[in-house]
Amino acid sequence: MIGGQDITIAVPAGAVALDLAVRVIKRHWPQAVFVADESPRIVTRYDHLEFHDNSEIVAYKDLAACMAWRQLGYDESLRGTMIYLLSDPADLTLVVEQVPSRAIQILLAAIQDGLRSTARYFTTVAA
Repeated sequence: MIGGQDITIAVPAGAVALDLAVRVIKRHWPQAVFVADESPRIVTRYDHLEFHDNSEIVAYKDLAACMAWRQLGYDESLRGTMIYLLSDPADLTLVVEQVPSRAIQILLAAIQDGLRSTARYFTTVAA
């Protein structure tokens, strides 16, 4: 997708972890939009998302970033505007650029901190 890195976070409940990650993203990117499970539909509201243990959600910083990604694919001008999330019952994987921007690093740390404070078991494995 973006030729980046996968950050896998072992957590006991994938859907719950995915929900937490989306909430953190929405706090950091108030105008964030989402595309769930490869749907063409762009979701602009958190309460319109469904979370499942085997879900994929692409989070874009805002609608303009989403539209640019759809038009251009990855382009250096879009650096730091998208995170790809994959959940399953045992973990949450966050896919980001190979060298994430400082803003993305802060966002990832906030997700990990949130999971650390709510999940009973927590480890990070770089893939």
